Amino acid sequence: MAALTRVRHFLLPVLLAAVACAVLVAGWRLMWFLTDDAYITFRYVGNSMLGHGYVWNPPPFLPVEGYTSFLWIVLLDGVWRLTGVEPPAAANVLSLVFTGATVVLATAWVWRLGWSDRLRPRRWLLTALVLIGLVTNRIFVTWSSSGLETAMFNFFVLVWLYLATHIPAAARFRLLFLSAAASLTALTRPDGLLYAAATVGLAGLMWLEQGRRTGLRGIASLLPLLAVPVHLVWRRIFYGAWLPNTYHAKTADAWPEAGLRYLASFVLEHALWIWLAVVAAGAVTTWRARRVRSLAAVPSVAVATVALHVGYYTLVVGGDHFEYRVYSYLVLPLLLIYAVTLDRLRAPPFVAAAALTGFIVASGVLPWTHFAATRHLSTRQETHQLRMPLADRFPAVLGWYVRSFDGLQNWLVGHYVCCRHQEHKVAAADWLANVVPPRTEGTQEVASAYPVMAYWGGIGGLAWALPHVNFIDLFGLSDRVIARSEFADKEFRRMAHDRIAPEDYVNAFRPNVVLEPGRRVTILPRARELTAEEIMAIERRWSKD
Repeated sequence: MAALTRVRHFLLPVLLAAVACAVLVAGWRLMWFLTDDAYITFRYVGNSMLGHGYVWNPPPFLPVEGYTSFLWIVLLDGVWRLTGVEPPAAANVLSLVFTGATVVLATAWVWRLGWSDRLRPRRWLLTALVLIGLVTNRIFVTWSSSGLETAMFNFFVLVWLYLATHIPAAARFRLLFLSAAASLTALTRPDGLLYAAATVGLAGLMWLEQGRRTGLRGIASLLPLLAVPVHLVWRRIFYGAWLPNTYHAKTADAWPEAGLRYLASFVLEHALWIWLAVVAAGAVTTWRARRVRSLAAVPSVAVATVALHVGYYTLVVGGDHFEYRVYSYLVLPLLLIYAVTLDRLRAPPFVAAAALTGFIVASGVLPWTHFAATRHLSTRQETHQLRMPLADRFPAVLGWYVRSFDGLQNWLVGHYVCCRHQEHKVAAADWLANVVPPRTEGTQEVASAYPVMAYWGGIGGLAWALPHVNFIDLFGLSDRVIARSEFADKEFRRMAHDRIAPEDYVNAFRPNVVLEPGRRVTILPRARELTAEEIMAIERRWSKD
């Protein structure tokens, strides 16, 4: 009987995870999209395959780190070399794999939570509900594709959180795994450096808690973190900067006016006021009952690290150009904290299940209503700076609430913040189908010496399709000079779209590549050919300026 119980306890979560993954695949198919920004990464991988390394334009142009994820590029590069599958075909499959791994992690996490005796017999139901909430959450499903590194970054962050908050401090290899997760997070995105720094602090706390000397084993557990300074030094030597060029292009003065609206929109759209009310009640009840008077140091530091991460994007960066991308890894922790709070409030199984179900339903109403209202929009004209008022779709009694959300969305999208999934989906697909020439044509060698195209807008797909053309990115994401240039309008900022490209700098390269109707590209002859020496002189002069 005991053996049968153990088998059942093993098979039940496996079955729940399998069903959740099947639902995830359906959602992935429904929301599948590639952003134009993903093609910027793909160009770097393509240049590596051509023997130039991870560069935007090959030498004699200086290397510029116009991507945001080193590890994602390495992974796409490796897949292409080993299987022959190019990044546009591989990226979303890899994202699905990482999202599925997050579902498996979520299953283990919920199943192994310290449930009270009252709810432990029904943990299968609570696990099922958390998984339903996860795989039906629009943010979670949206970022299971996109071509960007988001799903991989989210998985590594969540693994780090799981290890820091759930695995016992005395568990063997805990610090080693924590260091490995932090290192992978830092190599995936530059904001992952925060988790690497926090891991060093956590190591000190863990050694203090254990009350014994560190020893060689403890020091060896931090060895995975050595990959972080090695990568930083390589970045500095190869690209000449400590941070990616995209940081300089997107971040200047703090922009809390945008970030606080971004956060408020996130709260309203996903009914997080319910979450806030329940969690606050749970905290007060727990404190009054004297069940918790001190917080465990390691989990507290882990939670504080996430709070700093969220606070940085909210108060400094101003949110994100994409639809809640920088908050997407919060979906699982929010569900977990809500479920645990219900347990701490001593809710009976039926009440806990009903409360969790109610929150999941409420948090999905606005996001999926927005999706239903916009999914039929299929042209660039319909989706450019997509604002979809929803107040008229709800009863009058809810009008004030939805109008508040509509107002936030109107302001954000007008400033190129929180631009919605359907806009990016249609923009990239329309651009590639109707404007950008096929890559099979673009890979043909050109006669002109150092052909140059200066372009703004959907440069990712164009740059991927034309690997033998050198691009001046007028938005500055892949150009060190433009990334550090002045704002076009400091009074009306537009995220990642507000730099002024110095005219003399752009003209110095004598751009001679023209995009014409019918997916045609023409390379015009120059009166005087551009030389390698001239390119290096331009780069040196303007980089100093």
